[in-house]
Amino acid sequence: MNIHCSRRRVAKIMEIAGLHAIQPKSFMPRTTESRHRLGYSPNLLLDLPEPSGPGQLWVGDITYIPVAGIGFGYLATLMDRYTRRIIGWDFRDDMTEQLTVTALQRSIRSVQPPSVLIHHTDRGGQYAGTRYRGILSRASMRQSMSRAGDCYD
Repeated sequence: MNIHCSRRRVAKIMEIAGLHAIQPKSFMPRTTESRHRLGYSPNLLLDLPEPSGPGQLWVGDITYIPVAGIGFGYLATLMDRYTRRIIGWDFRDDMTEQLTVTALQRSIRSVQPPSVLIHHTDRGGQYAGTRYRGILSRASMRQSMSRAGDCYD
């Protein structure tokens, strides 16, 4: 039985019958696991002006990218906030601390950071781990983290 009709007609019939389409929610993997016991760093950016030159502020984040065959891959990047240049990155199929550690190591190798550099990220466990903080400490970087629940910091 083939009955031709428009979307509008179907919508009107569904409304009369009290039916509603169920819109499936799109899947978005979480890229921040901030419920950890590794501790947090203060947000050093709250009272600071915008950087006036390169090498003053690096910002990092993780995003997911759909990949055929594996589902999702995770991309960790570090960007110089002044130049907006990506200075380090790593891509993996998991979101472990190694993802962010490799991105940080690549950043340090590509741009020798000055000792006054602030390194700002969200509160994710990948940025709060012992290895990650050890690398920041050895490079004399000051770690800064966003406030809880504020993705715009």
